[in-house]
Amino acid sequence: MINYLIIVIKAFVLILVSNVSFADTSKRELARDIILKSISNYPGKCACPYHLISNGMKCGKKSAYSNPEGYNPLCYLSDINDEMIDLKYDKKLFSTNKKKTIKTSSLRVVDGDTIVLNSKKIRLHGIDTPEIKQKCLNKKNIEYFCGLQATNELKKIIGKYEVSCIRKDKDRYGRLVSVCYVNGEDINALLVERGWALAYRKYSKDYVHQENQARINNLGLWSGKFTLPWEWRSKNR
Repeated sequence: MINYLIIVIKAFVLILVSNVSFADTSKRELARDIILKSISNYPGKCACPYHLISNGMKCGKKSAYSNPEGYNPLCYLSDINDEMIDLKYDKKLFSTNKKKTIKTSSLRVVDGDTIVLNSKKIRLHGIDTPEIKQKCLNKKNIEYFCGLQATNELKKIIGKYEVSCIRKDKDRYGRLVSVCYVNGEDINALLVERGWALAYRKYSKDYVHQENQARINNLGLWSGKFTLPWEWRSKNR
């Protein structure tokens, strides 16, 4: 039954993606991958209205997609926007951005959105995390150092793996503003997905979708109350 459902899911996605108006086959593949990953992250059987329940009927309005609360999977092409495609496409940039890519020989995590890679200070592009000394309230209304928690989350994501960063810009402090990867995964996106970083809309909207999902699912910072990092800095510096 499980294998049958997997085949059905893939068939539906392939049908949906076949009519996508992206310029080339590679981007159609990216759209398919985004939908499949979103569906696979849902623990139940009824992620999308077109999925089937045990009696062979479509999930319809009983699907997670039809429920405004809880997990919101991506099921249709209309759910996929250009920003999501571009973000997925970034993972394939290594071969064409070798001059801008920095790989690990030494690494130190400074805080939730800053690392020192091979003696170069790198600010993670498009995200902002609480400062080390910043405190937030958890879901039990208990105060904790959320900036330290975000830092620990970054260390956990990196682990003992090699990190590669693609430079996008340089900020006024001389830091290299970069998108960094571990095991092919966008570290910046992972921090936002898990709720320990926010999309830094002042500079980029690359991670707005990940932030919306973390907020809807009450992950990380979103499980309690917190002051936006940029607002906290303006009051405490």
